[in-house]
Amino acid sequence: MVNAWVGAAIGLAAQIVTNGARLLPLSRRPWEHLAAMGLGAYIGKIWGEYQRDKIERKEYRLRRELENTRRENRMRLQQEEGLQNGATHSP
Repeated sequence: MVNAWVGAAIGLAAQIVTNGARLLPLSRRPWEHLAAMGLGAYIGKIWGEYQRDKIERKEYRLRRELENTRRENRMRLQQEEGLQNGATHSP
C-alpha cells in the first residue's frame, strides 16, 4: 500500500516538474496529474508485489540450503562418531 502512495506522489511530482520545465502553469491540465498519479500508483503496487515475491523466493532458497547443510552436517557427524567408535573397539 505504501508503494502505491509513493508511486502516486512520484507521478504527481513528475507531472509538476514536467510542467515547470516547459514553463507552463504547474496545475495546467489537472487530468494529466491524475493520470500520472494513477500510473505511478499502479507501478508502485506492481513494484511492491515484485519485491515481496523476490524476498519470498530468496527465503525459500535459503531455508532449503539451510536444511541441506544441516542434513550434510548430521551425516558427517554420524560418520565421525562411527569412525571413533570403530577405532576405540578394535584390538
